[in-house]
Amino acid sequence: MSKLFQLEYLLIIFFALLTSNAMYANTNIPSENNFEFIALEDSISMLIENNSEIKEASLNIKSAQHNLTSEFRKWFPTIELSMQSQYQKNNPHPNSQSDTNVPSYIPDSFSEAYKSLILPSDSQRYSNQISAHLSQVILDNGEIGNSIKAAQSKLDIANANLKVIRNDAVFDTINLYSNLLLTHIDLSKLLLKKNQIKGEVDLKKSMLDSEYSSLEELKLKEFELKFLEIDISQVKIKLSSQKEEFLDFIGASNETIQIKPQQLDSIYKKSVFDHYISSSENLRVAEIEAKSNLNESQILLAKSLKKPKGSINIIEAWNKTHESAKESLNSFDNQFFAYVMFSWRLFDSGTNHHKVKGLEGESEVLKLQKNEIQKTTNNRINHLKKEISISIKRNSIFSEKLHFISLQLNNLESQIKSGVSNEHEKKLLEYDYALTKLELQKNMIHILRLINESYNLQGGFDIDDL
Repeated sequence: MSKLFQLEYLLIIFFALLTSNAMYANTNIPSENNFEFIALEDSISMLIENNSEIKEASLNIKSAQHNLTSEFRKWFPTIELSMQSQYQKNNPHPNSQSDTNVPSYIPDSFSEAYKSLILPSDSQRYSNQISAHLSQVILDNGEIGNSIKAAQSKLDIANANLKVIRNDAVFDTINLYSNLLLTHIDLSKLLLKKNQIKGEVDLKKSMLDSEYSSLEELKLKEFELKFLEIDISQVKIKLSSQKEEFLDFIGASNETIQIKPQQLDSIYKKSVFDHYISSSENLRVAEIEAKSNLNESQILLAKSLKKPKGSINIIEAWNKTHESAKESLNSFDNQFFAYVMFSWRLFDSGTNHHKVKGLEGESEVLKLQKNEIQKTTNNRINHLKKEISISIKRNSIFSEKLHFISLQLNNLESQIKSGVSNEHEKKLLEYDYALTKLELQKNMIHILRLINESYNLQGGFDIDDL
């Protein structure tokens, strides 16, 4: 079902509600307490702000963005700077006294030189080295490119996952919201019936001594009224429980939220849904497509690991050495290396082969899931389209009935003035009018739920502007 088609439904619904409200403005629906609703837009805003799953999904997107940037950086050269300091001390220990004596055949004039050059002595060595290593990939056979594609697919998955989570949360919020409205209508119907029965009880009491009423009939009506009071109490408990569930779901509470009144009519306005509507893309299909793209990138990445790789490397090193023994010795040298390195994985015991086969199997599973989701979604959307059409027809009947009753009420007022009819007949018609109006509103909420589900299946709600 097209989005325009659904929005046309909303306009028809809204027009029907406005028409029904204008028919007989004097007919009021009773309420023992002023039940207040938080605006639907405010509810969704609170949900987006407080939902922990949405926050977690948003953080996953940021993480995926950083990972994608990291993969892009692999194209750039890497530079490493290393420093090394070394200290060495040598303390020789001669085996005997003869090892430290100058041989007799050495002239006395050379004895000191012999001791300095030949005989063992204490020594210390200081060495410092600084080196810079630059490496640039020149051949990777698609490894980096496929890594970037895989990282991009992970980002797409994170974005799709966030949309699915937010969409489901908004879908549930609208359903919980409509549950509140439905229960409130049920309460209004019971209160309406209570007023009607109380009127009948009062009438029978006033006519108790006449032939038109009996004590047995009066008692039966009083029992009916008592049972009705119990039903009203149960619905109030249900309404209170649903309210707590709703506020808890959107992350609010009775202490922190100020509930403000909202007319039931406003949730049917076109602008409410038009604000949240997104593209016709099925979010779950989009998520599966992103996973399929990731699998394809990982397959290509795994295959590229078996292909040769190459890099160019440049190393510049500076060494300074200081050595002290009998005499001190200082040295400084500069070293430069440049080389190209190639590597090729020739054998890996089949590890990569089986990894590719596993990924290909996952891709087939994802294709089956995608087809199944599309099939199920299309069937459900066609069913929803029929349900909405039937509900729209039901709305038209309700509107016609309200129009007919309003004409009767107008005629009855003139008849009452002339003495042809009485107030009791008018109250019965007003009861029928109010009850029909509640049924119309209930049917509208049913349409709201159908459209909510249709949006959820087709693309969800665009809540980025909230």
